[in-house]
Amino acid sequence: MRPHAIARPAADDTPAAAIHRRAAATGFRELDRELRGGGWPLGDTIEVLSDGNGLGALGLFLPVMARVESSAGNQVRGESWGRLDGEAVRQDGLSGARLNGAGVAGMGGMESGAGNRVRGGSQQAFIAAPCPPCAPLLAARGIDPSQIKQIRPRARQDLLWSIERTLRGGECGAVFAWLGAARYRYRELRKLREAAAHSGALAVLFRPRQAARAPAPSPLRLEMNAYRQVRILKQHGGPQSLNVYLSESNDAPRHPQLWELPAASPPAFPAQQAAAQAARSA
Repeated sequence: MRPHAIARPAADDTPAAAIHRRAAATGFRELDRELRGGGWPLGDTIEVLSDGNGLGALGLFLPVMARVESSAGNQVRGESWGRLDGEAVRQDGLSGARLNGAGVAGMGGMESGAGNRVRGGSQQAFIAAPCPPCAPLLAARGIDPSQIKQIRPRARQDLLWSIERTLRGGECGAVFAWLGAARYRYRELRKLREAAAHSGALAVLFRPRQAARAPAPSPLRLEMNAYRQVRILKQHGGPQSLNVYLSESNDAPRHPQLWELPAASPPAFPAQQAAAQAARSA
């Protein structure tokens, strides 16, 4: 499914401008006021930079995830795993595949509709998530855990391929991918943006804060820099270099929250840790 889409005028008829004609309300009034179009851009990539080792940054997207609705003929039952290289398999009413060594569970998609909801495909994808999502928390927020497709690529190229294939497949209305600390070429990230444009889905790429030093094609880059606070690092056609505090007044009563406490300084990644250990041993 897709979050409620808001039509907005474009400055020209280029593909990039067409991408920005639709947006989905974030669920946070303060953030909607600062984002061009009043919400998350659909059919484009969004980068969220954070050094938290977990799913805490996903709390930013729980409201829109809850607006991904089931659609006729696209129902998912339970959780099942595909284990067949390059071939689609069916298990318990769930379509899945083994993607170059990646395990797959659950599936979904989204499309704009009335009532501030996203309609169409109901599945959502988690690609290379650092840990499994908490099913009780998702259910308490109105998100069906059985509609979450989990993909676990084994290598860097498998990760990029899995993201692109999932977006172009059109089955998922929301795709969340954790890129890790690896470096990516601009053209590699641009291919993901093109795939997002093809799908019209909500496409979110989680990266470490050090990624801010390198250019990226995503028109919206955010940084989780404090508890319940995001910084708009980059935004095409909207305010930039702006901190936005997400007030508790946005929270529905008795809804569990998911927020991380950003690290005071970026943690060392495995290669850095190995280099530091070697230096100490020398």
